[in-house]
Amino acid sequence: MQVLKNGEICPKMYDSELWKDIFPQIKEDDWEIVEQYLNKEQDNFVVKLRQDYPLLSEEDIHIIVLLRLEVSHEKIVRQFHILLASFRTRRYRIKKKMRIEDEYHLTKFIRRLYV
Repeated sequence: MQVLKNGEICPKMYDSELWKDIFPQIKEDDWEIVEQYLNKEQDNFVVKLRQDYPLLSEEDIHIIVLLRLEVSHEKIVRQFHILLASFRTRRYRIKKKMRIEDEYHLTKFIRRLYV
């Protein structure tokens, strides 16, 4: 993965355009590094997410991280090897686990979370 250097993400990696290009290249072993980076750059976002929403699975967290980084739905679908219809179902289930009311859009909610 181009972003990683010596086990760390290069500086200035919170450029959402750059993240959009990196995914779906991320490998399973890289998630911890991505989460560490997001925690550092966004006031422990993933730590707070896990604390406040314990029902979320690891894959749910990964989807939320990608949504937070403004990765397109199409690239997320490719990352997880699922159909777009399945991704819609996953988003619905994540909303239920997070107790987000139906009228709120999940992506907008995630982008505003802990800001």
